[in-house]
Amino acid sequence: MIDEAHHLLPASRKDMVQSLPADMDASVFITVHPEAMLCEALKTIEVIIAVGESAADVIANFCKALDEAEPEFEEFGPLGSDQVLGWFRKSGRAPFVVKVDRPRPPDCFLEPTEQAPFSMRYYADRMERMRTGLVGHY
Repeated sequence: MIDEAHHLLPASRKDMVQSLPADMDASVFITVHPEAMLCEALKTIEVIIAVGESAADVIANFCKALDEAEPEFEEFGPLGSDQVLGWFRKSGRAPFVVKVDRPRPPDCFLEPTEQAPFSMRYYADRMERMRTGLVGHY
């Protein structure tokens, strides 16, 4: 995972091409400026997940950086705060909207009624019962 990929793999550093691994299948690049990234790194990307109001622009800028045709965008309106724009680059299909779940805070920040069954409180209680001999060891 490479955060701020436009700084670590800048388009201006053509000499970095020889440093890139031949197989980058498991790589994740995080950037708001794909057009500022090294083209050779961009060519390895198969899936794009874009967020925010300019999500469609991120995909368009990605395509421009590679001198590729932009995908046909279906009308989807502004993305909600719980939505992202996904695109399988080589699929020939249009980008699509995906609803995502927001992360839950750790149970220690939740009220007891909101806690998951296996929360910190559950384990603390279980440890206390084990200490006092009320629960057998597994």
